[in-house]
Amino acid sequence: MVILPDKIRGDLQGGIYNDFVGGSSCYRRMFLHRWPALAYSVGTALTVGTLYVFYRKKLPWFYYFAVLFISIILLIMALTGTDI
Repeated sequence: MVILPDKIRGDLQGGIYNDFVGGSSCYRRMFLHRWPALAYSVGTALTVGTLYVFYRKKLPWFYYFAVLFISIILLIMALTGTDI
């Protein structure tokens, strides 16, 4: 049995824990969830920016592969509605 201080135990029983898990708080939703076009635009800008930095630094091909692979996986997950 783990003995927790009262402050942590109180947070887990009510306040903070319920805000993130199952509570009716705005923290349950992902950032930009209501605006998918904006979310895809931000993701595209970050991906292209990352690839540009790799190009400018002349990094090996596997850096590009890793970014593109993860980006494609995340795009497929977003389009199919898959949760992690």
